[in-house]
Amino acid sequence: MKNGSVAIGHHGQRCPQVDLGWSFMLADMNGIHATVLMFCWCNNGEGQCSAPDFQQLLKAGIFPGSVKDPKTGYMLTVLK
Repeated sequence: MKNGSVAIGHHGQRCPQVDLGWSFMLADMNGIHATVLMFCWCNNGEGQCSAPDFQQLLKAGIFPGSVKDPKTGYMLTVLK
């Protein structure tokens, strides 16, 4: 992982198909954090990525601020 970046998918490891991450604002119990997320963009065999970004966020315990090109998210613990 790059400095301050978080890999989504691949069990916390960087996806081999991703070169750069996306700037992302993440709200957690201890504040709001500027970070970089690296999503999985592996091909699923049908010419599509393994899962849309918002689904990858939900699997990681992050509720996305939007469905299309999420740039913010909220940890599910914050929403409880």
